[in-house]
Amino acid sequence: MQTRQGYFTYLEGTNKEVGEQQAEILRHIPYLYQVYFLEEEEAISDQRLWTQQQMLQQYSPGIWSELEAFCSQAKMPMNRLRYLHESCIVSGCTHSVVLPAKMRDGHLYVLRNYEFTPDLDDMRLCSTNIGGTYVHTGFSGLSFGRMEGMNDQGLCITMSSCGQPVGIHPSLRSPKGEGLQFWTAIRTVLEQCRNVDEALQRLREMPIVSNVNLLVADPNENAALVEIMDGDIAIRKIGKERDTPYLVATNHVLFSELEHTSTHSMHNSLIRQQLLESVLQEEALVEKADLLALMNSEYPKGLSTHYYQEYFGTLRSMLFDVTAKTIEVCYGSPLHNNWHTLSVGGKLAFPTIEVALPQGIVPAHFW
Repeated sequence: MQTRQGYFTYLEGTNKEVGEQQAEILRHIPYLYQVYFLEEEEAISDQRLWTQQQMLQQYSPGIWSELEAFCSQAKMPMNRLRYLHESCIVSGCTHSVVLPAKMRDGHLYVLRNYEFTPDLDDMRLCSTNIGGTYVHTGFSGLSFGRMEGMNDQGLCITMSSCGQPVGIHPSLRSPKGEGLQFWTAIRTVLEQCRNVDEALQRLREMPIVSNVNLLVADPNENAALVEIMDGDIAIRKIGKERDTPYLVATNHVLFSELEHTSTHSMHNSLIRQQLLESVLQEEALVEKADLLALMNSEYPKGLSTHYYQEYFGTLRSMLFDVTAKTIEVCYGSPLHNNWHTLSVGGKLAFPTIEVALPQGIVPAHFW
């Protein structure tokens, strides 16, 4: 069984100071240089670097000084920073919002499973406290982005790729124009927004090129599914006054008005969607233990998968208690690793953890 290190980092200070802190972390984990930086011949042009700077400064103020400080401290040029160059290659994720009306304990929960390969993931949970922004906790993407998270206002946001992921690699879908990746948009929402309405306004304003399903929820019992495909956006909101007390998203298009943008839905994506809906559609109230059981079970009876060589192994499972502002997190598959709990903006008891990643056999008709 292969293992990999998982990490927890507490980042605090100005954007410049946080950039310097991340460069210091990089110094102690040398292999991350090849994750965070391109080879010299792959460096982006000065024109593209300028374009990225203008876009980030408009939609995610502060992050540019963080990137500058990081590269300066690491003694690497910014045009080799992979964060500014690459798209995220995402294979599979499952997430769901469950409103208090459906839960026996009356809390609002967001369930989140993330599948990919450990070779291209930070495996790092961060609590980030930068002056003038909301404190938040979530896993990092290429160090500076956020893959999901919850802030100290109780606003939670999660993602899953929708259809074929967008990227610069030959196997990926080419982006329709210039814009931001979801990891930048998610961090912007966590740092700048207090509730679902503010998050939706911010997401509408940003030019997001990722094909992605986003779920957002807040402690006022508001939630929304945001689907973005080729720059088009569709939104479905739920709340106290709505009939359906939950939202579910996996890796296929869910809005009829966007169906024309995708020609294929992975079989496993449909199965995972049906699995969650079968639990949440029942008349009985749902226990928190029922949500954990879905992540603690192996596909197709549950959500966890172990196909790391195929870029489809569970790298983390998370259960956000939006009401209590706490997060339960498991690095790797819960079938082989333990759960840990922290409050939003809090710390785990360890800076590193060994994560078991057993390779499984992909079942027939999975794709």
